[in-house]
Amino acid sequence: MKCLKVLLVACGVVLLLGAGAAFFVMGVGSCSDCKVLDKEGFKFVYDHDILEEEIEAIHSLLISRKPALLADFKLDAMRKVIVRVWSDREGYLAEQEASLGVRYPASLGYVWFTLFPSNREIRILNQGDGVAQTALHEFVHLVTLELNLNFVNNPRWLWESIAVYKSEARWKYADKPYLIQQRFDGLAPALNADANASGAIYEVGYTIGEYIESTWGKAAFITLVNSNGDIESLAGKPLAEVVLDWKAFVLDKYFDAK
Repeated sequence: MKCLKVLLVACGVVLLLGAGAAFFVMGVGSCSDCKVLDKEGFKFVYDHDILEEEIEAIHSLLISRKPALLADFKLDAMRKVIVRVWSDREGYLAEQEASLGVRYPASLGYVWFTLFPSNREIRILNQGDGVAQTALHEFVHLVTLELNLNFVNNPRWLWESIAVYKSEARWKYADKPYLIQQRFDGLAPALNADANASGAIYEVGYTIGEYIESTWGKAAFITLVNSNGDIESLAGKPLAEVVLDWKAFVLDKYFDAK
């Protein structure tokens, strides 16, 4: 029996389609003595160097944010998500290479799912205090895929902007207006020139999400996910004008007003 296997990666533009055994789930064989913690909405699989308290902290953030995220995207429920956590980078990258055929040394997480049988996974590297935030970022990706399975990195600027905006409490430069000017002046043109520029989108993605919600409301995210980022139809103006409006929004809120 064959199945369609789809791999979604947060750290790069990757969509892998292939065939595999029906019960094949990448990652199971790489950690035969992993610990397992099955909690509400999530099943955690992690190695013995990770403390249960660390897993509890990840679950606490995910389960606390899950209801609002489902409501934002008009979802009644979501199937249980498997969260695989590695304590060492080599083990994490080895599994990534086995899954993707390549390593992304700078990555901290990605999402994986199979269609038949239906399976959803978050795979993350435990990096201390930031690991729960990484898990939440990846969970947002999975939530958007409940609306549109073709949304992965399509387009990348929106795929990452939504995950950054919905997983972070506020923009990390909000209290540093001098850095906003430096970052924005350099990164906004780069993003405009190449909407899939990986570095730029993580820096300014929060403000893109903030601009979208403040301009058209939360429902706009659903429209954009389902249309694969057709913001011109939503705005009623060319993308170049939307970019100018976004830049004016950021400069007014975070720089000119200071």
